[in-house]
Amino acid sequence: MTIVEQITEWVNQPDKAGWWRFTVRKALELGELSQPDYEEIYQIAKMEFGLTAKVHDFDSLVSLVAPAGFGVEEEAYNLTSISQVSHVSSLSSDQRIQFSPTGITVVYGDNGVGKSSYAKILKNACLTRGDAPEVIPNIFTGANGTPSAVIEVESNGTSQLLTWQKGGDNHAPLKSIRVFDSYSSAHYLSKSDSIDYRPAALALLDEVVNAASYISAKCTSDVAGLRQSLVLPQMHSDTAASELATTINSITTIAQVEAHCATDDEAEALPTLQLEHRELTTNTPKVLRQRYQSKRKSLEPFRDFLLELNNRLGDRALKDCEMLYQKSVTTREASNRLGEEAFSRLPIDKIGSHEWQVMWKAVETFVSEANPGKGFPPAEGEICPTCLQTIGEESSARLDSFHQYLKNEIHKEASAANKAFKDALTVINSANTDTQPYIPVLELVGGFNADLREKLGSLISAFIARKDAALGKTPDFSRSSLDLGPLEWLDAQIKSLSEKEAGVKDDEAQAKTIADKLKVIQETEDRLKIREYKQAILDEIEKAKLRDKYSKLSGTTTSSAVTRKNTEISASSSIAQIHDYFIEELRILGFKHYAVEAATRGSRGKQMLSLKLSGNGSKLPDIASEGEQKCISLAGFLAELRVDDRKSAVIFDDPVNSLAQKWRLKFAERISEEAKHRQVIVLTHDLPFLMMLQETAEEINVLALTRNSTTTGLLLDRLPWDSMKTAARINDLKGRLPELRKLFDENEEAFQVQARSTYIDMRKAWERLIEEWLIKGIVERFGRGVKPTNVRYLVDTQESDVATINDAMNKCSRCCHDTASELGATYPDVDELEQDINDFEAYFKELRTRRNARNSS
Repeated sequence: MTIVEQITEWVNQPDKAGWWRFTVRKALELGELSQPDYEEIYQIAKMEFGLTAKVHDFDSLVSLVAPAGFGVEEEAYNLTSISQVSHVSSLSSDQRIQFSPTGITVVYGDNGVGKSSYAKILKNACLTRGDAPEVIPNIFTGANGTPSAVIEVESNGTSQLLTWQKGGDNHAPLKSIRVFDSYSSAHYLSKSDSIDYRPAALALLDEVVNAASYISAKCTSDVAGLRQSLVLPQMHSDTAASELATTINSITTIAQVEAHCATDDEAEALPTLQLEHRELTTNTPKVLRQRYQSKRKSLEPFRDFLLELNNRLGDRALKDCEMLYQKSVTTREASNRLGEEAFSRLPIDKIGSHEWQVMWKAVETFVSEANPGKGFPPAEGEICPTCLQTIGEESSARLDSFHQYLKNEIHKEASAANKAFKDALTVINSANTDTQPYIPVLELVGGFNADLREKLGSLISAFIARKDAALGKTPDFSRSSLDLGPLEWLDAQIKSLSEKEAGVKDDEAQAKTIADKLKVIQETEDRLKIREYKQAILDEIEKAKLRDKYSKLSGTTTSSAVTRKNTEISASSSIAQIHDYFIEELRILGFKHYAVEAATRGSRGKQMLSLKLSGNGSKLPDIASEGEQKCISLAGFLAELRVDDRKSAVIFDDPVNSLAQKWRLKFAERISEEAKHRQVIVLTHDLPFLMMLQETAEEINVLALTRNSTTTGLLLDRLPWDSMKTAARINDLKGRLPELRKLFDENEEAFQVQARSTYIDMRKAWERLIEEWLIKGIVERFGRGVKPTNVRYLVDTQESDVATINDAMNKCSRCCHDTASELGATYPDVDELEQDINDFEAYFKELRTRRNARNSS
């Protein structure tokens, strides 16, 4: 598991703050973070702890971190091309920079040709240490637009076209490709008492520590403005309200505060309580008892009067009376329907009426008293007790139907219901509504509470209205609701007076009542203060909650957990490997002017590989040159490549700035070795370094850039002359012949100018042949070393070689210095020039064959 994977797995644990993950994700994306980045992290941390509202994508910002571009490599990616560049400095938009999938691709160009602009695209799109450089449009044309480019990558034979846009989303394949430049070099090194190399991945933990320090300082500053500033008025001791006032904190709820605020009723009652307290303290128990008793007895009759009215005319009483009325109506109607059947088709009206029933009852009573044991009504053949006529069959049947009707239950029920209803009306009618005896009480009440007096009047009027409606010709029991509050108030006053009377039964009772009353007054006064300062108290609670949240946030800024992880990783095998590889890379690069040892050391939560002089107390930064320090950073970068064991492409942007020639050659050799295992891309303006790469690389592809007056990043159709080998130079000379022949036919003077330039380059080509093939690189123009093993190639050098080369270079010198015309000789024509080039090529092929044969032997 790589260091980055260890860190991301650790920061993804549930006990780690979300802002830690945001920090690591941002550091993975940007490398070294700046103050604006730390401020953004602080804002995310405040959201996490409820100090500010969360943005809509907060959850994704603090979600689990993936080691994109840093984890175990599932696929190795090569860079195929860059094209369709838009709004990047003055780069041409129609160029396509094609990279070789294997070996080394060198992008060569002088300053100002666009090489750095392409490098900026790669540093922003791919993975680099330190801050990625700013990419801006062409400032000279004033063009606006978002810088972008299409970058093609390839993996396992599959290509992808990825659109990079400034400020846009990252592409994981591009983040697998790493870039090393001078900024990366500074990022790899920390210069203090010693030169400290930090594995780049551990910088992720550094950024967590840096962000934590920033957040801790900001929390301290912000909390300073949240100090408790609430000052409440003096309160009485031992009241519930005063206890609340002294214990206001973050867990105090709004409900608790509101529960300790005085109500409007309490505020209104306070003057009465204070008056009663003064009354208690300025009178004897006897005087007070008499006073309370007198008030109670004046109120009790009026209370009883209202209670009686409510008993007779209240909702319950009217509802019961209404039910009796309804029953009397329904049973009477049923009885009448039955009577219609019994008394229909009779010659006399009103048979069955109430008056008739009274008469029938009287006759029945007469018969039963005059003739005990004789039945009623008389049967057929008997004498009628009223008309003294014999009862016939028809009369007997009719009398029997009358009797059966009167015996029916519905008739009896109707009679009973009618009676009950009339009795209820009697009760209502007897309700006393005369208020004359109670006018003094009403006036007394109105003297201190006009609203209550009005309500009492309204209640009495409602009772009278109900009585009149119920006793009307057609009883009306519809009723509006009664406000019995005044009656309840009277009852409460009477009970209160009874309690007051009992509370002053003697001196001891009076003292206790005075103390209780004072307690209520003090509690009410303090509750009124809480009510007055309610909003200030609520504000203080919010500040306390904020202080708690800041405290919890500050609790996540301690570096102990980061230090433990740093130590754990530093003790792991990966750090040990980096240590060993690091020392080996220094050796490979030839860093051995003085003995250097590397040791792991801790520094404020960080673990570093500290470089120091072996057995010497001198400080390495005071001794190591800028080039030597650059060499150290290169060694660190290469060591990490070996530990990660990743095969995606690596890009070096001017990697040998500040390096002496000896370092350049070593690094050229090291890059060439690395190119055997992965795609390597080098951007450089250093021609000697380019030629060193050509000498050391097994496979190399060189691209050259140029510019015109307005546009940069233009691809040359050939390499710079100084970077060409012999074969390429001969091909270039041959390529000029068609244009030279055309000039010869059209303008002899113009031909001579171009021919002179061609002979100059031909002389340089012969020089290159001598260096490259005749002496086989025993000594080189850009090399300070000598290759003695190549002396064997000189064995088969012949006199003809010396003569051929000497004659050819003499002729080139004569033609390029224009001595031919001065001596009266004819300047070579185009056919002679072509023959000179062909002779050069023929000799080159013969010499190359001979030298290759010597090499194989």
